[in-house]
Order: sequence, then structure tokens, then C-alpha cells
Amino acid sequence: MTVYIQKVRGEFANVNTFSAWQGFIERGAHVEFFEFEDLESLEFSAETPVVGGIGTVQRALSMLGIEIPAMNAVPPVLADFAGRKIWEATLAEVRAQIQDSGAPIFIKPLPAQHKLFAGHVVARFRDLIETAGIAPETPVSCSEVVEITSEYRGFVHHGEIAGFKHYAGDFRIFPDFSPVEAALSAWENRPVAASMDWGVTRDGRTFLIEVNDAYSLGCYGLNPVLYAPMIADRWFELTRSSSRA
Repeated sequence: MTVYIQKVRGEFANVNTFSAWQGFIERGAHVEFFEFEDLESLEFSAETPVVGGIGTVQRALSMLGIEIPAMNAVPPVLADFAGRKIWEATLAEVRAQIQDSGAPIFIKPLPAQHKLFAGHVVARFRDLIETAGIAPETPVSCSEVVEITSEYRGFVHHGEIAGFKHYAGDFRIFPDFSPVEAALSAWENRPVAASMDWGVTRDGRTFLIEVNDAYSLGCYGLNPVLYAPMIADRWFELTRSSSRA
């Protein structure tokens, strides 16, 4: 199998592409490197996964005529595991609420506009400066603010937890696996590979932060041999190819 992995000015763009390279090499794949500006002339296909940043992989799939299904940060079937109120509003509505009540809200762009701004908590007018240049009618994802003491990423592959990696907060505080396993069972229409990020609150509750598609996914220290096939299998699922890593 041939795999194309993005580099930036001749170097690995980040630990994710380096880890993917390690995993594919160890699994016997043939790896070709490319720069983003070379993507348009690259001879890739449904049978040759493209690995890189979110925008790069999205562009590659688009060139193959593949539309990536939208994935909510918290799918409706997993809402009971979120442990907090989540809703969608316009930036105008968020700005009005902050001016009226001052109650803190965590806001982030919708998946289709993930690069619009970085998710952050807004509690005062000055917290809105980052989004000041964005149209007021722009929809954003909102959620109640929860004090998180630790955060972990669960890697889901073929319906199983392939790994669980700490990425923020106190690594000594580990999630309760009961809701993790229950959520995995409830998420019936999940992709062949994805992630579920979990947080633990100060009072010990384990809740789902968000899920992410695996076509371009942060590895967070997952073994490269486990990480690489997740990316490949999701690519094949999206391209409806019969090839496998």
C-alpha cells in the first residue's frame, strides 16, 4: 500500500504526521512525502491514503469527489454523556447574553468552520475581542462551563477502545470507564475510526467533551502501529475502497 504524508518545508509538520509515518513504515507501507502546494498534481487515489492537516486531507478527499459527513462535537445520541448543557447560537446572541448576565460560556466554531477561531470561555466583553471581526450572524457551538481537572482521549477503532491517552490537567486523575463504555455502545453510527475526549470534574464526574473524526486526528502519544491503521481505515471508509492497511 502507498501512503502520502504531508511535510512542511521538507520537515514533518508535527508529531501526528511523524507518528503516522512510523506506523505505516512498521506495517510495511510505501510512503511518499509531499508539500501542500504539490497536492493538486499528486497522483493519489481512493486506494492511497493522504495524511496531513485537516484542511489538507479535506482538500484531497474533495479532489476525489468525496464529501466528508458532518460530525457534531457531541452527537445527539451521546448528549446524556456530556454532563453539561450544549446548544447552538449566533455570535450576536452570545454577545447579548454576556452583556446581560455575564454568565460564562464556552464557545467554539461549528465543525465546518473549525479554523474560524480557537474555542474559549467568554465571561466579559473583553473576552469577545477574538471574535470581534466575525459576522454577528455566524453560528457557534456553546456549552456551560465545567471545571475540568483532567482530560483524556479515547481512540475508537472497529468499535473498540484502541487506546486512552492523557493530554491535559492532572494525569493522576483517571476517568470512570463505565460512562466511556456505555457511550461507546450508544454511538452505533460511529465511523470505523474516531476519538472520544473525556474530562473529569473536580467533584469526580466523568463526562464526554467531544468526539472527532479520524481522517486527520491528533495521536496524543498513541502507539504508531495502532494510530496509522485508524487513519487508513477511515480514509478507505470515506472513499468506499476495499483496500485495507
